Amino acid sequence: MGPRYAGMLGTLAFVVVVLRGAFHGDGLDGTVRIAILALCVFAMIGYGIGRIAESTVRDSIRTRFAKEFGLAQRNGKTETDRI
Repeated sequence: MGPRYAGMLGTLAFVVVVLRGAFHGDGLDGTVRIAILALCVFAMIGYGIGRIAESTVRDSIRTRFAKEFGLAQRNGKTETDRI
């Protein structure tokens, strides 16, 4: 999920900055430079968000699976934690 979110947010940031530069009549060099910087920053943010989302979904599925099939142990850990 991390690379997907990175690609989406980075591309979106790039397009928004380029469109803003076009509407304001800014120079091409400065606009592209800022767009590339925005792409990199928002790609890193998107990657982090994607990794957190992936971890959250994986833990939720693991917990639900353990509850459904009765794999919970007394100490609170599940059989799937060993995987």
